[in-house]
Parts: sequence; structure tokens; C-alpha cells
Amino acid sequence: MTRVNVVHPNILTDQHLFAEYREITRLFSLVEKANKSLNNQEIFQKIPQNYRMGQGHVLFFYDKLEFIEKRYFALKQELTARNMQFTPKDSIVKFRQEIDKCFYHDYQPTPEALLANIHRLKEKINQRPNFYRYFGKLIHDEAYLEQLDDLLM
Repeated sequence: MTRVNVVHPNILTDQHLFAEYREITRLFSLVEKANKSLNNQEIFQKIPQNYRMGQGHVLFFYDKLEFIEKRYFALKQELTARNMQFTPKDSIVKFRQEIDKCFYHDYQPTPEALLANIHRLKEKINQRPNFYRYFGKLIHDEAYLEQLDDLLM
């Protein structure tokens, strides 16, 4: 599974931050692979119009690699700020020479996308109480859920 959040990385728990960082670079390989078996028009036809969680989530970002690249570096910066150990994957910039530039668009999350993302994060927190950490410290679940709700105001 590959997840791409649209909330600012500094909002994410340590676990969500690290998981997204670890998985986000897969998008470049997936688009490169799709380009080898499909033409651009066929790929664009498969891309959902709106951000979603679940099926189509990854496809939604196929033509938003500019956003994905920026997101990767923002995640990396947040990992560094939290003194977390990670392996840099800055080589993703090489894909700019290998993938058609028509797949490099930015993305500005809509209120609906933000709502869907926050709902999913809240779902995850509720599934594993007293599990998630922020800057290495166990979060107070209710306070964190309220913080997520505040993003919607």
C-alpha cells in the first residue's frame, strides 16, 4: 500500500510520517512502469478526477509528480526536525529525465481532500489507542483528534 497524505507533515504522528516517507517514492516507479505498457492517454484516462482514499488513491497522483516530489522533501525535512533515522531517497529527482513532463503537475488539496485525509487519520488513531507517537512521545489520542478537527475550521 502506498499512502499520500495532504495534511502538512508536521501534523502527522511519527508512524504516519515515516510510513508516508517510506512509501511515497514508489509513485515515480509506478508511473515509469505504466509508461512502458500504456501510452499517456491511456494512463490519463485511468486517473480519478478527485482525491480519494482506497482504490484509485495512488492513481490520482500519477499526473501530480511535482506535488509528490515537493511532498517527499517536506516529509524528509520533518523527519530531520524530529531527529528520526531514515535513508534519503533524493535520487527521485532523476525521474525528471525519465518520465514525460506531462506527469509533473502540482496539486493544491481541496477542502474535500483534506476532509477525507483527516477522516482516515482519525480512523487509524481510533483503531490503535495509545499507540501513536509525536516527536517520540506517546500522544494523547483525544487531544490529537481535536487537533485534526481544528484543521477543518
